[in-house]
Order: sequence, then structure tokens, then C-alpha cells
Amino acid sequence: FSEERQRMEERYTSLQPVLTQLEELHGLVLEGAPFATAKKVTEVNALHFLEQEKFKKTLARKFPAMYERLLGDIGHWEGLQQQPLEYHGVALRAQLARAREAADDPT
Repeated sequence: FSEERQRMEERYTSLQPVLTQLEELHGLVLEGAPFATAKKVTEVNALHFLEQEKFKKTLARKFPAMYERLLGDIGHWEGLQQQPLEYHGVALRAQLARAREAADDPT
């Protein structure tokens, strides 16, 4: 039992940089959540639109770098561990790379 616990603690420690970045991305998503709830222009005031534009600019500036850093750190972890990082049975880095490619594809 203690060997398994130590193995899990080591795995958690090795994943800490990746988990920290996932938390940062989650925080960015939560920051934008209020802008997704307004349905009509008449439901919000002008300040809401200013804040929404500010958030869009922040997102456009931060997200690509955060995403690339996350992919790089996952790749680094996978290289050290000699195994893919899986989430719900799917290789996470490959899944994120496919999502990026789909977002970049204009078709």
C-alpha cells in the first residue's frame, strides 16, 4: 500500500506544472463566463460591452501562449515518463493538438 501511495504522490508531483496550467486556463474560462450568459443587447449595459471587449483582448493575447506552453509541458512530461498523459483514456496532448488544428482550419 505504501509503495502505491508513494508512486501516486510522485506522479502528482511530476504533473504539478501541467495541473497548474490547466487551472490557469480554467480561470481564464471562468473570467469570460459572464459574457456568455447575456442573450440580448437590451439585457446588459454599456459597461458590460466594454468589459467584454477587454476580456476578448486579454484572451487573444494570453490564450495562444498558454495553450502552447501547456502542450510543451505535457510533451516534456510524456518524454520524462515515456508514456502519454491520458485523460479519460485519450492522449491529452494529441487531443489538444487536434483541437488546435481544427480551430486553425477555416473549412
